[in-house]
Amino acid sequence: MALHALIYGVAFLVPAVLGFGTFVTLTHLLDSAQYAIYSTGNSFAFFAGSFFFSWVRFSAGRYEAERGGPIAIRFWMSCYLFTLPVAAAALSLTVFLKLITPGVALGVFLVASGQALFDLAQEFYRARHRSRPFAAFNVVRSTISIVLALAIAFTFPSGAVLLSSLGFSFFLCALINVWKQARNGIETDHEYSVREILVYGGALAVSGLVFSAGSVLSRLIVASMLGVATAGPYNAAADLASQIGGMIGISIYSIAGPTVIKNFASSGIDRARAEFRKAGEMFLAVALPATVGVVLVADPLVAVVTGPHFHDVTARLLPLMIVSVAISAWNQYHLHIAFQVVSKPGLQVLAGLLQVVSLVAFTYLLIGPFGVEGAAYAFVIASVIGSVVTLALARSIFPVSLPMAGSAKIVACTIGMALVVYVCTHSISENILKLAVGMPAGIAVYGLLALLFDVWDARRRSHTLFNLLKVRFAVR
Repeated sequence: MALHALIYGVAFLVPAVLGFGTFVTLTHLLDSAQYAIYSTGNSFAFFAGSFFFSWVRFSAGRYEAERGGPIAIRFWMSCYLFTLPVAAAALSLTVFLKLITPGVALGVFLVASGQALFDLAQEFYRARHRSRPFAAFNVVRSTISIVLALAIAFTFPSGAVLLSSLGFSFFLCALINVWKQARNGIETDHEYSVREILVYGGALAVSGLVFSAGSVLSRLIVASMLGVATAGPYNAAADLASQIGGMIGISIYSIAGPTVIKNFASSGIDRARAEFRKAGEMFLAVALPATVGVVLVADPLVAVVTGPHFHDVTARLLPLMIVSVAISAWNQYHLHIAFQVVSKPGLQVLAGLLQVVSLVAFTYLLIGPFGVEGAAYAFVIASVIGSVVTLALARSIFPVSLPMAGSAKIVACTIGMALVVYVCTHSISENILKLAVGMPAGIAVYGLLALLFDVWDARRRSHTLFNLLKVRFAVR
């Protein structure tokens, strides 16, 4: 498990670093309006992809993780191809109604459908814990994406064209991925009930729609009430926080989700609960120090990585955004496993709906007195409400819990790290030096304290991982 966790971590860390480089470049080369088009279009593509395609992806991950044997590639690809023209027709309608321009609609369609196909192919690897090809395709796709984005940003800085290039990178790698996996054959003697898939996957599609709607609606409200010049820095803070929090959440979910589901199917509720607790402790051990660290270095981080027209607003919003993203990631990538294990996606939809309604209501209420910061406060409040509701609903169907002793150790280690980072950032004047000294020092202190307190069984896991790597890379 430790080796798989490391590989999945690399699989999302490398693309996150590349994506961070893209973020830095785009916030320097694009004006606020074009960045708002690209960022909002990307969010809308995620919204469309969640609604039209997530039923295929999550059903494939859920049902393939329960059993062994060949993946039913033909069945899942048929589901995807059935949905593709429906998505195309819906986005064409938005152009006909003049809701968005043809260029933006094309970019949204390419990103939504391309990412859906890519994620579906990756889900096949994840269901069988084939972490190495999963990581390879993630890194290659991200590399192609950043090369195209940089070329466009330097030659033709258009948000709509950037969207299309992102969609092209997803499609290219997805087609190669599917072809590679299908070479071993696409026939399987296992058959799924289409009705069961539609019921389970349809509920997840609504859930995906609800959760992605929150980000889209918040950005649209800010743009409509405060203008695109303010929406650009707001979107930049949301994007930066989402990259960090999302990378942590999906990395841990990639191994925890299939593991909990498979243990529930093969060994029952007690074994699944034990794996769920381990996953929760692992999530907290990574997410808590990362969130606190970003809050402490928000000012120098934004000053170094964004263009001058983003600095002030993005720096004020980033601490609030990273807190809300961390809470939302805890809900989406950990607590929601409980709904998937016992096939209760309807409760997942209810939790998400309450969170989105809260977000929209508080955004409208708080933007007036607090401006753009009110929208960020609304995100935090809605995330807390969503967390409380999700926890209550999850505990009604699954024994959700977190080891208290392990959590206390993580909090203690995070406090030690925070003190070191605070001293470093307040004793150095140059922003880039604050990051260069404060971040490595904080990581080193947290790592040493984690070994000292044996957070998440760190001593045994690090020893096991070291031996695995030593054997794997030993010179023969």
